[in-house]
Amino acid sequence: MTDCYNDAEMFAQTKKASYLCCIRRTFFETQLYIQDRYI
Repeated sequence: MTDCYNDAEMFAQTKKASYLCCIRRTFFETQLYIQDRYI
């Protein structure tokens, strides 16, 4: 029971981390794209 819960918790943390990383990368690429447009 505990192992299963820990796995689920770890999966949730990993999923959240990758989600935030994806958002950050998309935001960063958008910033670069905007800079390229206006330079």
